[in-house]
Amino acid sequence: MVVVLLVEVVDRQRKLEELEQEIQNLRSSMATAPDPYANSRLFEGTDLPVNDFSGSQGTSVLSPQISAMTNELPPAIPAISFAEKSETPIQTLSSASSRSIDAVTLDGSQIDQCFHLFFGRYHPYIPFLNPKLSPEDYYSRSPLLFWVIIYVSSRRSPNDPGLEVRLIPSVKRLLWECISNPPHTWELVQAIVLVCMWPFPTSSLSTDNTVILVTTAQTMAMRLGLHRPDAIRDFSRTNRRLSQEETTESLKTWAACFIAIQNVVFTDGLPLVSSDHMIDRICDNRTPGLVPERLRVQLVMSRFVARVCSVMAGSAKFPANGKSSGENLSLLALLEQDFIDMSAAISDKLTPETSIMLDGSRLHLYVFFLLESSGSDVRRRALLRAFNTATTLIAKMRDLDTTHGTLEYGHFVMFRSLALAASFILKIGYSSYAQYLDFETGKHSFYTATQLMRRTSMEDNDLPGRMSKIMTQLWSAQARIDRSSEEPSLKLKTRLSGSLLHDFLWSWRETFGGQGDGAVDAQTGALGSSENVVNDDNQTFHFPSEIGDDMLQFEYMLDSEFLSLLPFTFEGNMSVDQ
Repeated sequence: MVVVLLVEVVDRQRKLEELEQEIQNLRSSMATAPDPYANSRLFEGTDLPVNDFSGSQGTSVLSPQISAMTNELPPAIPAISFAEKSETPIQTLSSASSRSIDAVTLDGSQIDQCFHLFFGRYHPYIPFLNPKLSPEDYYSRSPLLFWVIIYVSSRRSPNDPGLEVRLIPSVKRLLWECISNPPHTWELVQAIVLVCMWPFPTSSLSTDNTVILVTTAQTMAMRLGLHRPDAIRDFSRTNRRLSQEETTESLKTWAACFIAIQNVVFTDGLPLVSSDHMIDRICDNRTPGLVPERLRVQLVMSRFVARVCSVMAGSAKFPANGKSSGENLSLLALLEQDFIDMSAAISDKLTPETSIMLDGSRLHLYVFFLLESSGSDVRRRALLRAFNTATTLIAKMRDLDTTHGTLEYGHFVMFRSLALAASFILKIGYSSYAQYLDFETGKHSFYTATQLMRRTSMEDNDLPGRMSKIMTQLWSAQARIDRSSEEPSLKLKTRLSGSLLHDFLWSWRETFGGQGDGAVDAQTGALGSSENVVNDDNQTFHFPSEIGDDMLQFEYMLDSEFLSLLPFTFEGNMSVDQ
């Protein structure tokens, strides 16, 4: 009996020694092996240099190795940055089983590819999800969030170009089912934010439901207490306290929701929620590391735009009736100084992408100068700065898209920024301010913007594609009209920073929709007699030959399918479907 016990002790000792030897071997091999996650740290939160106005400097959040417009997928999921940085390497995402939604079935390898593409190309633009979780983890938490991630990555899927079309009906159905069946979850808010930043393609403003979705997400987030994780019990039915990881997730989700809100509702010209306690705390960096720095920088810019709209909407002199006494100019000058201070505070944190967003934020401010009365030197100087900002934004976007494919993978804010920049060039370029501008630079910047907008298009006749057509047509019409003695102004002045865009949409309707004094004759394509048409060939703008003659043919302009873009009715009284 004693012998048997001694044998067992010896065997155990031998096994322990063997295990210790294996551990030593593993440690030595890991110390000498190459780092498999070296390429995955492309999105680390290092401080980046400020871009110059040419857009040729600065380090993109998208590395050229990943961002070149190829069909190669990133080798690994990028490491989570800033406050979320972990000592342990991020696991390689893998899906053990296939998943189905209605008639669409994806096997494990397809799911892995979609998640790699999402976290490598899309997620860095608004990093609020956890790339350390596997597809199985996401599916167990929320099938909706899982499928929304798949949908976003399918927008530019190199292996299955038709996947997006097959997914959209099913994902839409699942989304509305989850919204209409409470209780709601954090993951539902996250899914809606993704859908709002990479919206479903639509051909009409009246069918674009992102405003409804994002305001729904905001309401859900506040009811869940995401905006006050420090007092989550006040929004729960149980005596609940969040862990550090849950608090971080809550703050990132609320920050992303706020960014989505500000970037969506400005298009409709709706009053915005200016800020709240937690947004201010994150933006002011009172507690460093609450959210990734790249997310915080976007949040700072979104808060500024929201503040501008809130201040101007609350001003007693805001032209709610379409008129203005010009007394807001001093207030706008103060807001512009606030912008300068904000830019200086985040200058060392800017990437090329966020530098473009910063220019877009500045253009939102300059829209309000258009709402003021003409004749002021302060107004003129501000709008000339707006023109320069617009051309700079377009140049940065062109350079970044050339090297990184930004417009194919970036969120919709890139498209909206392009549309706003093109609108400023069109409005100011054909005005009495043209004498102070480099018109040729503006002309080619405008042409570049229309081409870049088409690159954001996902399908025929969607909003980016049609907006590109509208801008082309409006430029052609403006080139025939002598406005060299008129200061730039707006007829529509009641939609905050969305007024410029909606003013142009109404101008397009009046010019090409057959209504208004400036209507185009359906037979000849000429402007109505009430317009002062320029006969001097030197004053008439001709698009570069690359566009093709068909772009300016009137039959093309009055395509019946194209007219359905705007939420307007062309029969009977003028009306707008909101």
